[in-house]
Amino acid sequence: LDLSKILDFPNKIKFYYYIFSAVIIRYFGFKLNQTIKFKILGLVYEVSIGKGELDIIYHTNVKNDYMQFNNFIPSSEAVCIDIGANIGSTSLIWAKSVNDAKIYAIEPHPVTYERLERNIKINKANNKIFPRQLAVGTTDGDMVLFVSDEGTMAMKPDNYKWKGREITVPSITLDSFIKNEKISTIDILKIDIEGFEGDALDGAMKTLQRTKRVVLEYHSAEMRQKCLEILSQNGFESHEKGSLIFSWKS
Repeated sequence: LDLSKILDFPNKIKFYYYIFSAVIIRYFGFKLNQTIKFKILGLVYEVSIGKGELDIIYHTNVKNDYMQFNNFIPSSEAVCIDIGANIGSTSLIWAKSVNDAKIYAIEPHPVTYERLERNIKINKANNKIFPRQLAVGTTDGDMVLFVSDEGTMAMKPDNYKWKGREITVPSITLDSFIKNEKISTIDILKIDIEGFEGDALDGAMKTLQRTKRVVLEYHSAEMRQKCLEILSQNGFESHEKGSLIFSWKS
């Protein structure tokens, strides 16, 4: 991770303090200032120290992982859905790219969701980004997720070596979500939900009919195959880059 090349002097000092604090917290257990604000490419982020959030910002906003192709930049007056919004890096860069976009940012992790709301407010994007604290899956109801003390992501329960706990959060299918929110057309649907991407697509048959473009990150070979098959069956052509699938209506 090398953000220092694009940071101005005040933010560069913060960056080095962030690195120093992350080492102290991880290896010595000292409790220093737990959050710090950075201005990166015109957007302000409040991030937790040592939780990997700067790495997420670097990939989404500096390397533009989800916007590597020009046709995956939101259109004017678009409605976009960011599933697995985390602290808001993708939603915020979308909002910055298109002033009149309407973006639904979905994040189930309670602590990460608070940071998402905070970053939306800091950047005065409340009129463009609409956060929802939900998990997305195959059914409406509740979902059990594992949250690590070392990161900001919510994952499928498994035998993780990390310290953490299981939590229960509200869950919804994408089809129910667009019905509840009265969404008729989706310009870009982004999915990055740590192994649940196939479940999200299983509950999105009506949603995919209304979606122009999908970008998702898969987390296993089996999940890659499942997602490609569902997208193909719903009329999408796909291009892969790394662990990302970029799909559009043929």
